[in-house]
Amino acid sequence: EDGIRDDLVTGVQTCALPISIKNPLPISQPYELLIQILRRSGEWREAYKRALDASKLFVDESIYIHVGEIAFHLQAFNECATFCQRALTKYPENRVFPLLASKSLKNLGNEKEALRVLNILRPGPSNSEEVNVLYLELLLTKKIGGWEVMAKNFLDSLLPLNPRNVAYKSMEATLLYQMAKYREALQTYNSLINLTGSRRWLVETGWIKFLLKQKSQAITDLEMASIQGNQLNRSLALYRLGLIYSLSMNKKVESTNSYTKASELAPRLQKAEEDHLLFIEMSKSQEDRTILERNLKLYLQ
Repeated sequence: EDGIRDDLVTGVQTCALPISIKNPLPISQPYELLIQILRRSGEWREAYKRALDASKLFVDESIYIHVGEIAFHLQAFNECATFCQRALTKYPENRVFPLLASKSLKNLGNEKEALRVLNILRPGPSNSEEVNVLYLELLLTKKIGGWEVMAKNFLDSLLPLNPRNVAYKSMEATLLYQMAKYREALQTYNSLINLTGSRRWLVETGWIKFLLKQKSQAITDLEMASIQGNQLNRSLALYRLGLIYSLSMNKKVESTNSYTKASELAPRLQKAEEDHLLFIEMSKSQEDRTILERNLKLYLQ
């Protein structure tokens, strides 16, 4: 009775599965099939356990990919980065392992190592959008030496070939903002709204308009952003409205309401904290700085 019994895999004894002598199944395939079933049914932790077990029994690229992908899905970033870098020594041509390792290292706050690993894939115009956007995101953390020049040069190589690529243009707008080129950043965000018809960037245009002293237009954009889009964008818009309203004598209630709603959606949002610190640095009014320092302690720290 030649065959594979699945009682070792599932704990349930069943009849043997016949194997073709001419075309035998790879010995790891029962594990592969079980892991796929567990993933499809949403049993991620059990899938991870089975994948790890299989990776200790077999040198199998598909099994290794399962381990990396499931670890990343479970936000086990340290385990994912370690495993995928080890897998690269066995499968140096595989493109999944460096991408997963780089993403995991980024989530762990190790941007320099993430960039080193990602460079294995040679980001550039001929590479995928996913790889190139991750490369730019790593640079725009501002933790890499020479990040401004590197990011600008990289975008200059991408945008002429992909002038309507939304992801690249969004990265360009972020870079311009981080370089304090606010008018150019606003223009780029507006071009994205015109290109896509989406209002997802109103949370950015509203904030930049405020920095450019276009207060009423800023409030209009941010109020619209606060009632649509994903939870983080709505929260950020509300934090920004809270900041703006707090600097007006007759808007204290609106400020408190905005901060409270923002905190309920995303407590202590880092990007909102960065906004407050930026405006404290930019403001020439000691009174405004004092108000925002109080708001920081109350809502964001």
